[in-house]
Amino acid sequence: MQPSWLRGLKPHSRQAVCVLLAALSVACVDGGTASPTPPPPVSDTAESAYPLAATDQTLRMECQHAAALLGFSVPCPTALPETNNPVRCEIPGAFRDARISPKEGCALGSGFLLEPTGIKDLDLFHLFVEGAQAERDRCGTAEPHEEVRIGDRLGSLMLCTDAGLHEGHTMVRFEVDDISVMVSAHGHDQVQRRAVLAIAEEIEMVPPG
Repeated sequence: MQPSWLRGLKPHSRQAVCVLLAALSVACVDGGTASPTPPPPVSDTAESAYPLAATDQTLRMECQHAAALLGFSVPCPTALPETNNPVRCEIPGAFRDARISPKEGCALGSGFLLEPTGIKDLDLFHLFVEGAQAERDRCGTAEPHEEVRIGDRLGSLMLCTDAGLHEGHTMVRFEVDDISVMVSAHGHDQVQRRAVLAIAEEIEMVPPG
């Protein structure tokens, strides 16, 4: 609001006074007498966890069955991205005609493989949780892996490039008692990165018996 003495001036005089006041304001800033402008707030750059929904006891029982068939502890997720149906151990389509044994639920040959279906987030339409006794190079990337922490364990985050099950996926891989655990999702964006890291945090190693 303009002061009363300024409103009482003629328009052209009032304009001249305003210009003069503006010039004086600039001079004050240049002279260092004005208060410094506070810096903009720093945004939070920490990665937010991907939202997950708890899996049910039936999946754990199916993981237990796979562990018994394979003879070693398997990585069973206790939480996954929300799905349209309960997550179950089913033979993935790519392996239904494969001549491998055992081939039952999540037990496929010498390893464990879970492919959740019906994931509501279309950015995660292909998601795998895999476990094997021997470390497998299933990613095929020549790029340096990013070291990440999974709970109290160290793991590797990588972008898969070679043809195969995880082609075009973002994968996190870590080891638990000599079992290699891999979680991957198709795509190389932040959504897949956040998702695989969040799922890896919720892995439970289910023993054979």
